[in-house]
Amino acid sequence: MGPVVRFAIVGCGKITARHLDALATTPGCELVAVTDRVKERADEVGFKYKVPSYTDYLTMLREHDCDVVSVLTPSGTHSQVAHDVLSAGRHVVVEKPMTLRVSDAKRLLKHTERVGKNVFVVHQYRFHPAVQYLYDAVNTGRLGRITLVTGRIRWCRPQSYYDESSWRGTWAMDGGVIANQACHHVDLFSWIGGPIHSLHAVGTQRLSNIETEDVAVVSFRFESGALGVMEATTATRPHDIECSLSVLGEHGTVEIGGTATNQLKVWSFTKPVPEDEHIMREYGEKVDARSKIGHKRFYEELVASLSAGKPFSVDGLEAYKTVEIINAIYDSMETGERIQFPYEGEHSRLGLRLSAL
Repeated sequence: MGPVVRFAIVGCGKITARHLDALATTPGCELVAVTDRVKERADEVGFKYKVPSYTDYLTMLREHDCDVVSVLTPSGTHSQVAHDVLSAGRHVVVEKPMTLRVSDAKRLLKHTERVGKNVFVVHQYRFHPAVQYLYDAVNTGRLGRITLVTGRIRWCRPQSYYDESSWRGTWAMDGGVIANQACHHVDLFSWIGGPIHSLHAVGTQRLSNIETEDVAVVSFRFESGALGVMEATTATRPHDIECSLSVLGEHGTVEIGGTATNQLKVWSFTKPVPEDEHIMREYGEKVDARSKIGHKRFYEELVASLSAGKPFSVDGLEAYKTVEIINAIYDSMETGERIQFPYEGEHSRLGLRLSAL
């Protein structure tokens, strides 16, 4: 067995359970400390996993030794917390998105160069087996020229979801359905569809009493000439319907559905191969929508990367692309203009503190 990587966690909210389960089941991972501003939450997790708990992450960084810190705090705090963790000489895992603003992402990446530590971002949908098969089919040329990429996020987030935490649905700390829920699809569009040439977006608030949008539609033009359409909403009622991704090409079509982009619906090619039947059977059956496989595979690759000194697939430079696209989408929503890439804007309210509005 290789060396053990020691992890600490900052933030013990809802998503933390996914990380705790992944750490507990991934060889080479050891949880050594947890932090949350709410003492009861930190103590509960600390007691369950038999590790020290803190209410201040800076105190934890001074008093406790660890190799990597997973930052699972509200999106608007990612930049500062990650910066502090890097300054303390630790690698940092950040829940998506890496930051809310492009300028913060740039500063964070420069800081990693100064301190010699890395930032790894949790875009766990990349690690779903069906998504990885799709990625391989695109990049080996099996689909041929891509014609259209589409994504649909039709989730239900009732008002009670937003009322649970004051930061949700705010410009300063969260953003709307694009920055929060559709962030995974923004990442997949770039990763699978390739570099983006331009985009245009519209968004609106329909059913949720929040500052930001709960319905959005984005049209993309990729540098390859392919087009893309993404629709995203948290205003689906009465429950989640789908979270799907489709790629159409000159030699085939792939559609991944389910409510977490993890179930193959269509795996069809003009030139089938024997393995196709196995892939469709293995990943086309009903898949648990709350599967934790994405987080687990994220940590598996991270441990292997750190142990062997090899690059990690979703590092800060890769995650920066998603931050850039999200900011471009919000700029387009607010200006009504089509945004060209490379993107040098950052004119929207996303990630701005109230004092700056």
